[in-house]
Amino acid sequence: MGTVVSTLLAPASSLAIRESKKTLHGALMIWAWGVFIPSGMLLASIGKETFSQGIWFKLHRALGVGAAVLGTAGLITARQIGSGAAQASTHRLTGYLVSLIALAQPIIATNRPDPKKDPEGRAAWFALHKYLAWLGLLLGLYNIRTGLQMWDPKESLSLMYSSGIVAAGTVVATWNGAALM
Repeated sequence: MGTVVSTLLAPASSLAIRESKKTLHGALMIWAWGVFIPSGMLLASIGKETFSQGIWFKLHRALGVGAAVLGTAGLITARQIGSGAAQASTHRLTGYLVSLIALAQPIIATNRPDPKKDPEGRAAWFALHKYLAWLGLLLGLYNIRTGLQMWDPKESLSLMYSSGIVAAGTVVATWNGAALM
């Protein structure tokens, strides 16, 4: 843990530190957007049938908070790296959009209407929360792929990652079934 914190806090003054920060940034974002967010979404899709009423929601919320913490640390690390490359610019802007969505989700979640008092408002809230999560997930996964392409231009990691995402996406889409629409 001390190494992660010291790498996060160290200025990117040397090439070795800059490369360590790139690796840390990638690892934080892969865990946040490649593991925590999809797992939280999967829990929201199938957790109600699998776990008792309160457990699935607590796990869903904990994964969302964990992803936000990891993503924020990854964003701070990315700001310290900086790059002027054209691909890095697209990666950076997409990352900012994904981070904005990630920060908006808990705010939206805390303002959900009571389904008994405002059923139409709750339905609109649910659609916003769900589809914004899907948009964030897709952009986050796309951004992980572009980051891996910059990190490993030969695309060995990117190809392996893309195959894993297709497999994971198939599982999530299958569990969601018609509920996606």
